[in-house]
Amino acid sequence: MLSVLLALASAPSMPVFPARGAATDPPGAVGALPVVGGVACERVGVCVSSTARNGEAWAGDGLAWITDFSAQRLRLVDTRNGCAEIRSCVAPGGGQPSELTLLGGVLYHYDFQLGLLFRIDPLTCQLLGFCDPPGDDLAEGLTNDGQHLWRGDSQNLYRFDPQTCQVLQVCPNPPGDSADGLTMCGNYLVMLGYSGRVYQIDPSTCAVVSSCALSQGAAGNGITSDRLADLFVDQPGGIDRVNLSCEAPFGEPLCSAPAAVMGSVGVPLVFTVSGQSTSGVPGASVTLSVTGLPPGAAMNPPLPLTGQPAVSQFAWTPSGAQAGTFVVTFTVTDPIGGTRSCSTTITIAECHQLVGSGGGGTDLVIFGQPFHTDLSAVRRTWPVTMDRRPSLVVPRLVTGEVRFSVQTLMHNPHHFPANPDQWSRRMEVVIRPGMLVAGESFGTANGIHQSLATYLRDDGRLAMTFPFTIDGM
Repeated sequence: MLSVLLALASAPSMPVFPARGAATDPPGAVGALPVVGGVACERVGVCVSSTARNGEAWAGDGLAWITDFSAQRLRLVDTRNGCAEIRSCVAPGGGQPSELTLLGGVLYHYDFQLGLLFRIDPLTCQLLGFCDPPGDDLAEGLTNDGQHLWRGDSQNLYRFDPQTCQVLQVCPNPPGDSADGLTMCGNYLVMLGYSGRVYQIDPSTCAVVSSCALSQGAAGNGITSDRLADLFVDQPGGIDRVNLSCEAPFGEPLCSAPAAVMGSVGVPLVFTVSGQSTSGVPGASVTLSVTGLPPGAAMNPPLPLTGQPAVSQFAWTPSGAQAGTFVVTFTVTDPIGGTRSCSTTITIAECHQLVGSGGGGTDLVIFGQPFHTDLSAVRRTWPVTMDRRPSLVVPRLVTGEVRFSVQTLMHNPHHFPANPDQWSRRMEVVIRPGMLVAGESFGTANGIHQSLATYLRDDGRLAMTFPFTIDGM
């Protein structure tokens, strides 16, 4: 009956917005900075406003606070509904309402004329306090990093305490430019310069990661973002969306592949890799290429591959001589010269599930590697991983019983150099009439924990499998 059972065994098997034409760098653009060649920060209209505005703060769910300096008010508008006003507050100070940011449920407002930073309750419009922020009054921009505030002046960008205005960090402005707006986008500080260039800055190092020219000239008058994917730029008559992603340096293509994969000798290993352009150029595509493929591995479709996105599947069944660690590197290149690479570290071990009878122990060699097992006799072995292992159909018994043993073994000196040979306890499985399946474990385990599970197959038949976990994996 065990032979019939074994014969039935089977192995289970950022949004990109449309651009409206290329724009070139304005005269005098800073060529020494990291620049995405030939690509502009394209703008797509979001909503139109009849008020004169000079700053905004993203409030979530499509809502944004804007300053109306002609009417001396701060307005909460719905960018999804033509900038329809939700409510408004009188701007404190009576000077020139300018920049805004929301932090910890408090609306911070910088008055350009007075040079003061006001703290406001956005629900009641109550003034909570004010302080004198760092820097001169010759530039603008206000944002926060989730803990502290940032603002710009004619020379620097300042990170400072929102309550006391005490300076905590100073970053120099990009050469030849100063802030007309600031926002945080992903992990980057984004500055809209008076030149019309948008800069992506690493706030921890003050380094300019990349920059690009805002399309339609320098008409921007402030910048904000939803901190996830979209940037929104202010202009005198409305709000535009800018086709930049917060996930990566502006225009740099995206590369996606698993960072680490564990496999087993003799078990098919499959994963998907993709590359995508974020330049916003209409019809832009990328080329996906690969280096370091292990012998016998293949990509389908073959690489290099061009597309938007470019997607390919890695497939490999490692042989007995290929246990070890492999690093495969994928590179994505776009038509304007942007590149990005991602690597997958593949560790191949030897892991097997054995079916046999009794206890007592026996030695055997699988794929050239010797193993010791707690089974007295081994009838069949399968190379396995924790995700891919055999299943056995439960036989329909009328009388009698079927009894056999299962054990999982592993040899993995690359991941566990101090404990390369590991094993589970031997499980004795008993099948009785009525499709009753029970398992009892014997002996000791070293790093591997094996169990018994049953399930109904697509054809309605009851099957059993033996899941396992490995300490440290």
